[in-house]
Amino acid sequence: MRKEITVVVVIAVIVLPAAGYYEVNYGRGSVERPVVTYGETTWRTELPTAVELFKEVGVDPTRFHRTIVTAEETNRVAAEVTGRRYTPSQIYSCATVTPYDEPPRRYQEVEGYRIYVGPEITVCKPETYAEALASIGAPPCCVTIRSPVRATGEAALAGVYKAMREAGVEITDRDARFSQAVLEAVKGAGDDPRRRAAAVTVVVVCVFRGADDPQKARDVQDEVENVYGVNLPPETAVHAAQAAKLAEEGAEYSWWWLFKRLLAYWI
Repeated sequence: MRKEITVVVVIAVIVLPAAGYYEVNYGRGSVERPVVTYGETTWRTELPTAVELFKEVGVDPTRFHRTIVTAEETNRVAAEVTGRRYTPSQIYSCATVTPYDEPPRRYQEVEGYRIYVGPEITVCKPETYAEALASIGAPPCCVTIRSPVRATGEAALAGVYKAMREAGVEITDRDARFSQAVLEAVKGAGDDPRRRAAAVTVVVVCVFRGADDPQKARDVQDEVENVYGVNLPPETAVHAAQAAKLAEEGAEYSWWWLFKRLLAYWI
């Protein structure tokens, strides 16, 4: 028995972190060049403002490969998860993705990502985006998100992933929707770190157990809330069930992300 425990400890401490390092750094490819994604509304009406917002933090998007994210593309990711559909006049959020060693002048280091989110983004935080990126094993990189108008920021994830694809990272729409479900669950938990951790735990336990309908996910949420001593909004279970369903349908989530979050919960 002692020998078995030793083997488990060795795997958990040495083998899995090494495998996790490989997954995160090489599993989807790497960010090979800087890319900027403009929301289609901003591209048509507010481009100079967006460029200046990026330059405020030392990011010059005029030197980057450029792409535009449309309402149709945003809806394929965000609307499938949130139920909210965007029109071509509502896509303002813009994102740059650069290699890890080319950060903006100001950023937060979260989960191996260097992220700056402008003050005009009113709901999503660096931690929100970092959890979404980590959930699908996106490679280490720098992400800067700006908008010429106030925006919640949830639709920006579609632009981030479009930029990543252009930069050389392999991400499918299904993977992006899984990540969006994680973002929505974390966003609903607010700014409190304990509530955010609980929301992520609800998602990973649902994915691990295959709790792919809201009632099963609600049972998981009740269990996690009791352990963490917090209350989460009902939508947490809805988005956790969506993530579990997408995982069953083939979304490639990060098993290293899942393992770390489950281990923290079990211990």
